Amino acid sequence: MRPQTKGLLYAGFTACAWSVLAIILKFISQQVDSGTIVWFRMAFASAFLMALFGYKDRKAFQLFRSPPWLGIIAALLLAFNYFGFMQGIALTSASNTQVMIQTGPLTFALIGIFVFRERFSKRQLLGLMIAGCGFGLFYHEQTLSLLQDQDLLSQGNYWIIAAALAWAAFASFQKVVLQTKVQPQHLNLLIYTIAAFALYFTADPQSLLRLGAFEIGLMCLLGLNTVLAYGALAEAIRLAPASHVSLIITLNPLITILMLQIMDRLQVDWVSPEPINLYGALGAIAVVTGVAVTIFKPKKPLQTSSQ
Repeated sequence: MRPQTKGLLYAGFTACAWSVLAIILKFISQQVDSGTIVWFRMAFASAFLMALFGYKDRKAFQLFRSPPWLGIIAALLLAFNYFGFMQGIALTSASNTQVMIQTGPLTFALIGIFVFRERFSKRQLLGLMIAGCGFGLFYHEQTLSLLQDQDLLSQGNYWIIAAALAWAAFASFQKVVLQTKVQPQHLNLLIYTIAAFALYFTADPQSLLRLGAFEIGLMCLLGLNTVLAYGALAEAIRLAPASHVSLIITLNPLITILMLQIMDRLQVDWVSPEPINLYGALGAIAVVTGVAVTIFKPKKPLQTSSQ
């Protein structure tokens, strides 16, 4: 399998992993404050990798002796991204947050083109424009109709956009560090640990003691999601162009909306239904079309030799 294809599969896994986040976070935010949730996710991810590398690969800890300064900045940016995303979830809806946060991957795609000088054909540029227009239509017609309090919507979206831009900067710095042949998961361990320390000041760890078994299970699931999703993302960024990775990741809100519809049909009582209108559906189709046009290359016709 080609490295780039492998990288895109990693990006697809990240998109699927992130698609469930907004739903779980919206529910758990009613039980635990935002700061505690994001700190727990980072602390869990750090502890998980420390245990894993302590058993299998102690070379991972060598990065702590002389951490790259871009890696430290990336960790702080990711910490802010987590906190801002959580604030957006608390103030708006799951689907709105998932759509708006895609400003980050789309910005990262542009950084890949203009900063990392990745090759981008006219066909791929057309696909990017179609995807961007699709997200605009999806947001305007679908998510705005879900909320009555426009002040809360605006406040939440400010947090989400700030978190998205922080993520784009994080991913860019991560890509630069990975180009120095640092192992992706070694870098993730450093990032999780620094972010966990930074977010501790926003957390109330004692509040976790008041949670039931179900809520604790969801918190651990969120922590494991961080390990798996960002582990796959680091591999994707290392193996594939940033612009392609970003566009695949932007599919995750569509998966979220689909899951919400399925859960609504199954009458899951802790999930609020979020209906899709006609323009929202058209926007979703435009996004998928734009990503397909950008990512998938048309096969070249076979050339027959003349005799």
